[in-house]
Amino acid sequence: MEPHGPQARLGHRPSLDGVRGVAIACVVLNHTVGYPGMGFTGVDLFFVLSGFLITTLLLEEHAQNGRVSLGNFYRRRALRLLPALVAFLAVFLVYAAVRGPVRGMNFDEALFGVAAGLGYFTNIAMGFEDNAIPFELRHLWSLAIEEHFYIVWPPVLFLVLRGRKRLALGVLGVAIVLSVVQQIRLVEDGAISQRIVFGTDTRSAASWPSRSRSRPRLASASSRSHERSSRSCSRASSSCSSSTLGSASSAHGWCSTARAARS
Repeated sequence: MEPHGPQARLGHRPSLDGVRGVAIACVVLNHTVGYPGMGFTGVDLFFVLSGFLITTLLLEEHAQNGRVSLGNFYRRRALRLLPALVAFLAVFLVYAAVRGPVRGMNFDEALFGVAAGLGYFTNIAMGFEDNAIPFELRHLWSLAIEEHFYIVWPPVLFLVLRGRKRLALGVLGVAIVLSVVQQIRLVEDGAISQRIVFGTDTRSAASWPSRSRSRPRLASASSRSHERSSRSCSRASSSCSSSTLGSASSAHGWCSTARAARS
C-alpha cells in the first residue's frame, strides 16, 4: 500500500490540556476533600483522553505511511512508561527496606507490589484482595488498566485498517456483551466492590459502588424503601454514564478508522 501523503495532524490542542486539568482537579479533590466519586471521574476522563490520543496517533501514522507498525507502537509506549515506572519502583524498594519494618510492611509484600506494578496487574490483585498491594503502590491500578487498553485496542484497529471492519466490529461487540454480562453476574453474586471498580473487564461499572456506599441511610421503613429504589436508579444511570465515557474514545476511533479505511 502506497503512503497516503501529507495529512493534517492533531498537534497541540489547548482544549485537551483543559480536559487534563479537569481530570487532575477531580483526583485532587477526591484525595484532599474526600468528595465521593470525583477520583474515579477524573481517572475515567484520563482513560477517555488517552484512548482518543492513542487512536489519533495510530490513524496519523496510517495516513502518513499507509500502514501501522504495532512493534513501533509498543516500543514507543515502553520508552514512555517504563523508565519512570522502574525508577519509582526502585525508590519504593529502598523505602520498603528502610522504613518498611517501622510501618509494619512485610518486604515480601513490597516485592509482590513491585512485581504487580512491572507486570501491570496491580488492578487485578486489588480486585481480589483489598490489602494485596502496599498503599504506596495502589495508584498503579489505573496504569495497569491503561496498559491493557494498549494491548487490546491497536490490534483491533489494525483489523479495521486492513479492511476487516466486520470482524473488528464483531470482536468489539462480543467484548461489550461479555463485559456487561460479567458486571451483572458479579453484582448478583455479591462480589466485593473492589472487583468491579478495579477489574479491567468491569471498569465501565466502576462509578456506582463508591457512590452507593456514600449515600446516607434514612431511618423510616418507607424512606429505606425509597432509598433502595433511588440507589438502583443511581447505579443504573452511573453505570450508563461511565460506560458512555469509557466508550467515547473507542467510538470516535471507530468512526475515524472506518473513514480512513474507505479512503
